[in-house]
Amino acid sequence: NAGETVEFNSKCLPLLFHHHYDDISFLENSNKLVIPKNILYELSPYDNLIYPLNFKINNKNIIFSVYEFSEDVDQVFIPQEHFKKLDIAYEEPVNLTLINKEIVKGKKIKIQPHTKNFLDLENPKEYLEEHLTKLYSCLSLNQTFSLPYFDISIYFNVLECYPTETISLIDTDIEVDFDKPLDYVEPPKPLPKPEPLSQQNNYSAGNLNFRKINELNKNNESSKNNESSKN
Repeated sequence: NAGETVEFNSKCLPLLFHHHYDDISFLENSNKLVIPKNILYELSPYDNLIYPLNFKINNKNIIFSVYEFSEDVDQVFIPQEHFKKLDIAYEEPVNLTLINKEIVKGKKIKIQPHTKNFLDLENPKEYLEEHLTKLYSCLSLNQTFSLPYFDISIYFNVLECYPTETISLIDTDIEVDFDKPLDYVEPPKPLPKPEPLSQQNNYSAGNLNFRKINELNKNNESSKNNESSKN
């Protein structure tokens, strides 16, 4: 039986160096690896493996899943962004660790887009359903991940995960909450509306106050009527 971890050593390259890169370039926005098939052969004697298989590289916090075990490669191929984060040199030997334990299914997650172009999406829920679960098998608290948006990528921070700090996205309904984008600027508050002229009691900005004039006229007429009645 395999324990909670199984260790392997392999060289590592960015996906860009894969000979069929055009076919797998969509994995740049993912946590998926292309792994030499000989590693799968080394795992074959174990009968207690937990699927889907998840790996760590050099024991860093990022958890990767497998896109494919490939017969015609000798290195682990990894998305460029993760390659940079892990600070790996080209073809540097790395420690590839199988995490042989179940990841708790996620119930709720809160994410924050880096840029406000996310607000231009007509249907964010549909966008996430289409891309997130297709490209990521799990997410962790404080992780940054990216999703494709036409010819660019939208980046997100994971602000909250429930019920654990690392959650599985496979075969589960997750409630997704959003925080405002990092580059979002609050719109300026509207200026107060000027008081209607009919409610003003004095002359203002050179405009006649007709209400005040009418009151003066009424008072003058009342005074004249009082003097006439006295006479």
